[in-house]
Amino acid sequence: MKLRNLTLSTKLLFGFFTIAIVSTVISIIDLQTASTTNNTITALIQNRMPSVQYLVMMKEGITAVKAAQRTITIPTLIPEDRKRQYKRFDEAFERINKAIDEYQKIQKDNFENENWKIFLEGYKNWESLHQKFVSKSKEIDVAFQNNDPKVNEYLYELMKITMFELKDPFFHIESQLDKLTEHNINLSHEESNEAFSEMYTTRVITIILTIFSFTLAIVLGLWISKNVIKKPISQLILVFNNIMKGDFRNQIEIKNNDEIGQISNLVNKLISHRKEEISDLIKRSDIILNSSDRLLNISKQSDETSEKLKEQTSIAASSSEEVSANISTV
Repeated sequence: MKLRNLTLSTKLLFGFFTIAIVSTVISIIDLQTASTTNNTITALIQNRMPSVQYLVMMKEGITAVKAAQRTITIPTLIPEDRKRQYKRFDEAFERINKAIDEYQKIQKDNFENENWKIFLEGYKNWESLHQKFVSKSKEIDVAFQNNDPKVNEYLYELMKITMFELKDPFFHIESQLDKLTEHNINLSHEESNEAFSEMYTTRVITIILTIFSFTLAIVLGLWISKNVIKKPISQLILVFNNIMKGDFRNQIEIKNNDEIGQISNLVNKLISHRKEEISDLIKRSDIILNSSDRLLNISKQSDETSEKLKEQTSIAASSSEEVSANISTV
């Protein structure tokens, strides 16, 4: 269906509907971007940030255990301080195990799963060595209570466990935690940058579509105002002015079949009808004029005939008088 065949109201609705579609597209893009950004932020909140938090909690707990291990190897440490270090062990492992349980629940990628398995294996090994360390330390506690002369020897063995046996496992699990933490921080940055990039892209697209929608609204408004309303109505006014002056020569050029086109068509029919009436009137006037000319000719001929009859009558009268005179003479 051609646009010119549509009614005026349909054209106006078409223009408004086009602008509405563009506005709807802008809204849909904004909603999609908002949804994507929300998903990214949700992923950051639910996965990345907790992951980093729990990994840091594990590292802090392991570091606290290591610090307590070094403290408990001090020969001059009093029994109360040694008990305090055992309490630090329990609190630190409670935090570590809680963080491990929570981190297990979080969705991970392949890199995290692989390094997490390596960490768990190293952690179990380090934990078993720590239990060995605690057992040896409690033996030293008993030796202190019994004033055992081998206390220093026991302390030396405890320091060996700390400095040699626990050293490599500690650095191993610490390295794995650093890898996992760095990986999650990098993923957080990537996801944040991706979210900001999508927001920026959407902002640019929204601005472009808004400008396009604004321009389209102006162009459609001007086109409808000029071609659909103003121009046809101006032609109607011009033709009506000519009709009022008695000029029926021009007709309206019909380009559309809308309401204005229908009015223009009716005006053209009116002009044609009036032209036919005027033409018929002219024809009748010509007929009357011709009849008048004929009557005038007939009248002239009648006058000539009357003159001739008059002359003939005069001649006849003269002749009659002459005859009467002659008869009288006789």
